[in-house]
Amino acid sequence: MKRITTILISAMLVFACDPSEIIEFQSQNFIKYFGSGYESMGKDVLELPGGGYILTGYDKAEGTDNQVFVAKVDENGNLIWSNTYGADDAAEEGRVIREAADGFFIAGVAESTGEPVHSFILKIDAAGDSVWYREFGDPSLNIEINDIAVSGSSIFAGGKIILEGMEWPDFYAAKLTLNGDEVWGYPYFDNSGSEFGKLIPLENTLLAIGHHGFDDRDVVVRINLENGKPGGGFEYIGSEGESIADAVQAEDSTLFVLVNSGTYTKLYKYHLNLSDDLWQTDPIEGIDGTSFACNEDGTLVILGESITEGNTLINTIRVDAAGTAVYGGDHFKTFQGSVEKVRSTRDQGIVMIGSTTNETYGVNIQLLKTDKELFLMRP
Repeated sequence: MKRITTILISAMLVFACDPSEIIEFQSQNFIKYFGSGYESMGKDVLELPGGGYILTGYDKAEGTDNQVFVAKVDENGNLIWSNTYGADDAAEEGRVIREAADGFFIAGVAESTGEPVHSFILKIDAAGDSVWYREFGDPSLNIEINDIAVSGSSIFAGGKIILEGMEWPDFYAAKLTLNGDEVWGYPYFDNSGSEFGKLIPLENTLLAIGHHGFDDRDVVVRINLENGKPGGGFEYIGSEGESIADAVQAEDSTLFVLVNSGTYTKLYKYHLNLSDDLWQTDPIEGIDGTSFACNEDGTLVILGESITEGNTLINTIRVDAAGTAVYGGDHFKTFQGSVEKVRSTRDQGIVMIGSTTNETYGVNIQLLKTDKELFLMRP
């Protein structure tokens, strides 16, 4: 932390002759911390059209279980407001945040001792006040949501379900109205040890991307948007033993998929028809890729984690438009913490959310913003 502070001070001295450059630098490069320090975690972050960011995750006040945490910050990362939502005796977390026309949707999971895991969608207004809260799916079954997508007048949710009498989880997807009322919700392919990790809605089809446990392969299931029925079987992507970490549809109608194997991470680029991969990076050893961001120039930034002497470290990988990856200490430094999500920003930089641990302040949500040159990641 001291090293980062020194770098920031030095950079500001360079710009001291022009205050506007200092202001721009500060908005493009900052690290901020949020939460009580009791097992706080950031899970997702969005850049707002008018500037600034909104983030979600969970926080834990002393004497309570985890509660959904949401905060809005300005373009320099300064807190505008923050709220927690949920009951003191139920562990809840906001996993995904999406924009609504008049606020935001937050999707996550809630669990009370001895009860099934429930999935929910919370809607808040632009000031952070709760508008409504909906649990969905069968209340007697464990249902965990990993992703939601908002398309037209619908919300689509995907994750996993454990059916009654079954040992292993299965793929699960649901469709809800913008008021949170369930239209349909289905398990797919009984007792397969599987789950969806990412949803991408197309014109008439929902691409549900996940990992099929029995085959130990990543798959795509094409789901009819109107009735929730799958259109055929699996379309395999990646290689055996790899598991999806993140996926993004690019503006040129290609699909990027980040996978992990336990020993390496790898990024694939596909046509949306998934006939063949356009390219794949070489295996990137020793890093578990968590999330990635696509830039306007065709380059990508992957953030992932490694373990050194029992400490979790955040790693940066830059991938050019041809699929060549650059990483390691000569190019990027590592720093303590975990990363859950990274997104590109309008100034062609990235914003990252996760957590970090400090001996004095405990476990806090960590929000990092850096410029298109990845200034804060450079050695």
